Amino acid sequence: MGFALRYFLHARVCSGFQLLAEMSNLKTKVAQANLVISGEGQVDDQSFMVKVPIQLSQLAQAAGKPCYLLVGRQKGANETFAKQGVTAVLPIVDQVMTLDQAMAQGPANLERMADRLARIISQS
Repeated sequence: MGFALRYFLHARVCSGFQLLAEMSNLKTKVAQANLVISGEGQVDDQSFMVKVPIQLSQLAQAAGKPCYLLVGRQKGANETFAKQGVTAVLPIVDQVMTLDQAMAQGPANLERMADRLARIISQS
């Protein structure tokens, strides 16, 4: 189907993130922001391939803006994420729990982490 669209309709293949970023003028919006906050269930080595939070952190880095990722789980070194423009990866789970518990308590966990992040940001 992709071949047919490209051949007959001269469609182009592009990243969904890039398309939406262009359509929403995201680069300008990031440049106007004080900071960027994004989230993901899990960040790991695969995140550097195509995941939105990493692409967003790269936009933030290019604009000289801090970028915080609120995540359910982090795999990988902080330095690796920092090279991609991530100021800090902040797991929202703050105690030992099963995945089912983390999912059930997701909104409360996220709210606590957002409060901690707001306190960190207000101090800088």
